[in-house]
Amino acid sequence: MLSLGGLLIWAVATWPLVTQFGHAIPSTDRLHAAQASSLELTPGDHLQLFYHFWLARDMLAGRTPLFHNVYEFNMGQAERAPAFDPCYAPFSLVFAALSPWLGDAAGWNLAGIASVLLGLFGAYVLARRYGRSRWLSILVALLATAFPFRWITLLAGSPTGFGIGLVPWVFAGLDIAVRDRRAAGGLMAGLGLLGTYGTDLHCFYFAMLATPAWCLFAWFTEPGSSRDWRRYRATALALLPAVMLALLALALSQLASRNLARSGMAAGRDWQEVKLFSPIMSGLFRWSHLGPSNHIFLGRSLTLLLILGFGLQGWHRLSRRAAPAAHPSTPDREDGRYRDAMTILVSLAIAGIILIAFGTHGPFDGLPLKAARKLLPRFVMIRQTVKIFCLMPSLLTVLLALLFGARPAWGSRSRAVLTTLAILLGGASIVETGCWLRAGLCTLPREMPAYETVARHAAQTGLDKPRAVAIPLWPGDSHYSSVYEYGITRSRLRLLNGYSPAVPADHAERVIEPLYSLNLGVLT
Repeated sequence: MLSLGGLLIWAVATWPLVTQFGHAIPSTDRLHAAQASSLELTPGDHLQLFYHFWLARDMLAGRTPLFHNVYEFNMGQAERAPAFDPCYAPFSLVFAALSPWLGDAAGWNLAGIASVLLGLFGAYVLARRYGRSRWLSILVALLATAFPFRWITLLAGSPTGFGIGLVPWVFAGLDIAVRDRRAAGGLMAGLGLLGTYGTDLHCFYFAMLATPAWCLFAWFTEPGSSRDWRRYRATALALLPAVMLALLALALSQLASRNLARSGMAAGRDWQEVKLFSPIMSGLFRWSHLGPSNHIFLGRSLTLLLILGFGLQGWHRLSRRAAPAAHPSTPDREDGRYRDAMTILVSLAIAGIILIAFGTHGPFDGLPLKAARKLLPRFVMIRQTVKIFCLMPSLLTVLLALLFGARPAWGSRSRAVLTTLAILLGGASIVETGCWLRAGLCTLPREMPAYETVARHAAQTGLDKPRAVAIPLWPGDSHYSSVYEYGITRSRLRLLNGYSPAVPADHAERVIEPLYSLNLGVLT
């Protein structure tokens, strides 16, 4: 049932993708009303990520040397030394395994479905840690899966949309390791961290920041547990696999960061650049097109559901206070105290995430962001502060399980009414997300004749490494160059062009400035 629910949410959120599954991929989450639902080769991050998925498949097939991205930013020099790149594994591996049999578009879409289902089951495991019933955990997991930011990033072709499916496993694994002292939990969390590193550096970075905080949360909110040396030792051993795999991921990230040191973003993102991508507060609830501000959309139904949950939590607290004084330390009262503490801590974490996500538009002239940039390591590298929302589905899973998982203190009729209301609001939240999204699709042509002609001509004249420059010549961080990257996948041309957030530091000086006249039809 959980899988069917996840597939249904995927079909609603990505519609009309299900009707073009074999020859189109998502390109945007908020298509304007005047735009066609499907266009050929629309430029954007989806084509950039497709290129890297293709590159991973080509490397595994032996047609491109391992860790050699020789096809973009190629200035005609000797082949560059290999640079370690996780190539968006594990989801690029799904694409590499399935696309040769089912086609490139279907391989991409199945990789997206794999991320959705992986995140759904991770949220279910996490919800079971705090929810009191299987059905509650299923409903909470479905709600977390329908969280808008999850689909905003997936439909826009951002690797965050794939990596977000691994974050619940990090939280659940740490919880199992700390509370149950089981090494399987540490292994689960460690593999989740390693997977987030391979898939998306934003998910990896924020999951790593949250890891020590979540371990402390699980440690101090576990009711009725002794604090003797045996527990310390058992917890440390259970966390050991997570620590080892996290250190491995950090070591690998240092290899990749050497490329950043030679790029134009080595010094971090300046305040004005971050301001361009900072959402305004009203984006939390507004349906209109607001650009980056749409990324923090929560939805009105989810907000009402949370308000109902906090109201029930307050009712439970008042009911416990009104309990007979002769039974001051019953298990229910003791458990209630811990659930209150956990609810407060998780709520504060969610509030802090929202404040940081506002970026430069946060309260007191962006004070939360200023504090984060000053206190948190390497936060200055973050351009899109809203990417911290990759933690929200996991935290909302825990919060909803806590709010609606308490033992009811009222009669069966009241319980039925409140349960029905909560289910209706939960269903309305999922429907609201589906109605708010309007997926745009990018069809993938089988051929790129111009690129293939250049490659064929090079082969006929004895050139085994054909090189070219595509016109117009865009800056290296322009998404319009993603179309050129798709041309590479059909020809293996080595292009002077490229598309990357980390552009080679000398690209503007050596390429853009001397060759800009090509855009005017003149070769000076």
